[in-house]
Amino acid sequence: MPTDTSNSKILLDLIDEYAAEHRKHKIFDYILHKTELPMDRRFSQLNKFIVFSFTFSDMMDLVARHYETRPGPYSAEIVQHCKDDMHHFRMVVSDFQLRMGINEIKLKEIEPVLYPEGHLFMRLYGYQMMSICFRLIDRPVPLVCFMEAIEGSSQAAIKGYHQALVHYQEFSGLDLQYFGDAHLSIELGHECLLSKLQVSDEELDECKEIIEEHFGNARKMLDASLECTYEYEKEVLAKR
Repeated sequence: MPTDTSNSKILLDLIDEYAAEHRKHKIFDYILHKTELPMDRRFSQLNKFIVFSFTFSDMMDLVARHYETRPGPYSAEIVQHCKDDMHHFRMVVSDFQLRMGINEIKLKEIEPVLYPEGHLFMRLYGYQMMSICFRLIDRPVPLVCFMEAIEGSSQAAIKGYHQALVHYQEFSGLDLQYFGDAHLSIELGHECLLSKLQVSDEELDECKEIIEEHFGNARKMLDASLECTYEYEKEVLAKR
């Protein structure tokens, strides 16, 4: 099977291209410059990331367990990458507790806090990731390509929210992790697995499609998140 190491570079460049577009999504500029939400409500929808982060953590756990029992050329690197990402949900939960000033959620509050109908799009995004993962889990090359695409969209989102988060933290005095430096440092600290892969010409087109599929799902999530922000803003302003 002919291989061309430059195929990895082609895929990395494609991820960078999609991530740059992701970073330009208007939700980030809206939260920073255009929203009429009072400053104390700018990050009030953090709860939409909780269930998503649980799903993502489960996905990383499943992949790590899978490759711990299947030694191969990339198994150790995949397992380490997954373990580094496995506990992001703790940052979301910690941020939510800090912002809300609470230590627990009562059972009757689980549905409105974690599973509101308006946040279904965010949970769907996590389920779409899981579906792609199951499809690729036995094939390390396209799986790693998918994981690198997730890295690209995640870094773009963290950087996109960064300046708005800085302003919010200056106002609130809170140090939030999920969209802050703590999360970004983990993402930037990952070894780039894709640069080490031997991607065959036969795998190249499929890997491109995987990248496009993931970023397509990510863009739909941001589109829905912006619409959700509009609706939330209307509700908040109507009560003033």
